[in-house]
Amino acid sequence: MLYLAKSAFCVLDRRGESRGIDPCPMTVNLQFPNQRCEHAWEAYAGMERSGSRAEKLSTLDAFISELISGSPEGRRGFVESWCAAFLDGDAVSELSLGDGEWMRLPLFRSVFRQILETRRSEKRAGYARWSAQLHGLFSRPEGGYGQYELSAKALLREALQVDPADARARALLIEDILSDVEYDCHELPYGLLVKAEALLKDISEVEKLLSGTICEARSRSGLSALRHIAAGDWSDKVLNETFRLLDMRCQIATELLPNPHVAGS
Repeated sequence: MLYLAKSAFCVLDRRGESRGIDPCPMTVNLQFPNQRCEHAWEAYAGMERSGSRAEKLSTLDAFISELISGSPEGRRGFVESWCAAFLDGDAVSELSLGDGEWMRLPLFRSVFRQILETRRSEKRAGYARWSAQLHGLFSRPEGGYGQYELSAKALLREALQVDPADARARALLIEDILSDVEYDCHELPYGLLVKAEALLKDISEVEKLLSGTICEARSRSGLSALRHIAAGDWSDKVLNETFRLLDMRCQIATELLPNPHVAGS
């Protein structure tokens, strides 16, 4: 049986350093196998707010040891509740892929990675997207930091294959593709930084992802302009329509999120 409690957690930057903690730290619902594990987490969270580096590492190691000593179901419950809280819920404050902002690497490698990969291989809903959102923390056992076989985009596509109704995966994938398109087009009218065939492939994927959504009609003229760019038409009118769409990419993705008011906060 999993023990459910509200626990404070410190928001970290991508290097694992504190970004500055509000005097009233946010709380999230996390599942712990038992009270000992919860108390170990609270001790670690307290050190993240005010402890030295040695104290942070010591209390984090103690929490990891406590969590690993429990049952596999208990570890999975903690991972699922953490992902739901920090990657799905009210703690999500921006659309970003890569290494999560709330995760220490030892915790990820010791607990999260195996559970994410195992459950993803079992085609469990949500796991491929969570892996994409934490993509920067993955690494091959024989490789360096940040090296991983699957790209974040590939994981998001996999997430939609498992659960086509995953609106957050859809929004993240659209935003990620359009970010690449923006880079490919940012030198126009002086040059396109990608082959036309690759640009057309990205356009087709975005059109498919937007089909039937509230943003489909609004995006149509911009996507049509991108097709003109792929055909070699770099006129001012086409460029204006293109960059209008690309400037809206975060807004479009935000509106497609299941909790749009959260992502825009």
